[in-house]
Amino acid sequence: MIRGNKSSGIFCVFLLMILFVTVPIPLRSQESSEIDSLVSLYNSGKYDIENRLELLWQLVNMHPEPSEMLFYSEELIASAEALGNTEYMVKGHTGKGSALRTLGEIEEALESLISGLEIAFRNDMVLSEAKIFINIGDCFSAIDDHIVSVDYYKKGIKIFRERQEERLLANSLFNLGDEYYKRQRLDTALLLYLESKQMFKSMGDDYSGAYNIGNIGRIFVKLGLLDSAETLLVQSINILGEYGDLYPVSAYSLARSEIYRNRGDPEKATEYARYSLSIADSLGLKVEARNANLQLHELYEEQGLVDMALKHYKDYVSNNDSLKAIEASQVLNRYEISQKQSEVDLLVKEAEISDLKNKRQKWVIYGTGLSLAMVALVAVSAFRRYRYVKRTNKIIETEKNRSEDLLLNILPEETADELKEKGSVQARKIEKATVLFTDFIDFTKYSEKVAPEQMVKSIDFYFKRFDEIITKYKLEKIKTIGDSYMCAGGLHSDSSQAKEVVLAALEMLKIKDEAGHLREILQFDMRIGIHCGSVVAGIVGTKKWQYDIWGDTVNIASGMEANSIAGRINISENILTEIQDDFQVESRGSMEIKNRNEHLKMYFIKV
Repeated sequence: MIRGNKSSGIFCVFLLMILFVTVPIPLRSQESSEIDSLVSLYNSGKYDIENRLELLWQLVNMHPEPSEMLFYSEELIASAEALGNTEYMVKGHTGKGSALRTLGEIEEALESLISGLEIAFRNDMVLSEAKIFINIGDCFSAIDDHIVSVDYYKKGIKIFRERQEERLLANSLFNLGDEYYKRQRLDTALLLYLESKQMFKSMGDDYSGAYNIGNIGRIFVKLGLLDSAETLLVQSINILGEYGDLYPVSAYSLARSEIYRNRGDPEKATEYARYSLSIADSLGLKVEARNANLQLHELYEEQGLVDMALKHYKDYVSNNDSLKAIEASQVLNRYEISQKQSEVDLLVKEAEISDLKNKRQKWVIYGTGLSLAMVALVAVSAFRRYRYVKRTNKIIETEKNRSEDLLLNILPEETADELKEKGSVQARKIEKATVLFTDFIDFTKYSEKVAPEQMVKSIDFYFKRFDEIITKYKLEKIKTIGDSYMCAGGLHSDSSQAKEVVLAALEMLKIKDEAGHLREILQFDMRIGIHCGSVVAGIVGTKKWQYDIWGDTVNIASGMEANSIAGRINISENILTEIQDDFQVESRGSMEIKNRNEHLKMYFIKV
């Protein structure tokens, strides 16, 4: 679960905690009284206009109710704009985006975050940019767009590391770990949770660290380490209970229910599932309520309590239908939301163009001043000036060529031409593109056993060979994500280029054999997944331009890779339609794509 403001409804579930938790957990009302004091002060109006900004920011930052956060953030934006205070304008837009995201208004949240990001860029507020990147990552995580959310989390994390912002870094690492946990990438999630936990521990922040402890416990439940899992979950629940934060306790209590279910203790399992549901219902947590009702249905069914099993199954269906309605609405708005992403990325590009122009103007000023000084000091300046101008023009021409070469190395040629001609790039929808993902198997285990230098050298060897292969087949490299490589065909062609992508994939599989002849290069087993469909393409990036694609097709291609096995190319039925006359395949039947609640037909390319 992504950490945010502390949940409301603390006192209404206090009695339920006494009934169900084996160890009494005291509630701390200090923060609640602090919020009440701030609200009273704000309503009294006994403060000057400058202090009003800080007071509003404290209310935005501390209030547990999203609707109240939204009210105070809008007040903060209006007050900051009236005073021309850019710092609090950015804080207001960031708080508003966070509140709207919590309320499920993702598109409106992104609009506010984009406004804050524009102000931050124009005023060189790098740390504020990073905070907004994390918030944008939270938005895309909320609509289950894994690829985009991870990208934005990593943008913010990079800045926090460079600036040694330990608390912000720890929170962001936790959110990134949570995103990987949702995708069942437990090894990656565990490493991020452990890193975040250690940072909170060094800061003496038991409260924030409790989230890491609880989520590590949930991972241990999935891995079957039940005793260790329960120890961590109890520790986390006790700490969070002391702070009155019950939102995560619902999920962690359900994990404890799973522990006792696996131990063959249905009574204890039912007790913790009921407690989880009581918190979820009190706080309006739809996902947790759905999961708890399903668990109770299965537990009562196993115990032969048919009426109770039926009741909770009906509640589960009701919760699930509600969530599906929300998800359907999110799918309908996915393209509009991705347009918001393109606004963010074009904003980054505009900021960099402005910075580049300013630098060029400075060089022009310096060059002119130097020329005048030479004329004044040297009587016979004509020849020297001629040489200087000629040399300067040559440097400018060289730099121009180098810049254009660099631009073409980052962007497709037609995108680079549009950028140079119009000063901007319009995001566009491509109806039929082919997306390929690769992933190295057991990469985490390798990284624990070999020196970092050898690991980096090996990854560099594989990715360089991949670059050569996709260049050969006129495909477009999109990005690398850790040990995963993503490329696509059909972005600048009338066809989907599905055949070329499959040919490229077959050559990629052979690189392991090439690595076997090199002493310092590791032989990685590799999975490959391919899917074809519509995407939206445009420019993304923070300190550099980056061509990217997004949409449901990207997520399905990633799922094809996740469902593949070592040394095989897993394709969808869309791809089979495109290449069935050129390749032989093996049917795998229908298999589930994670986080989609649907089964898709899959096929292996015969190698």
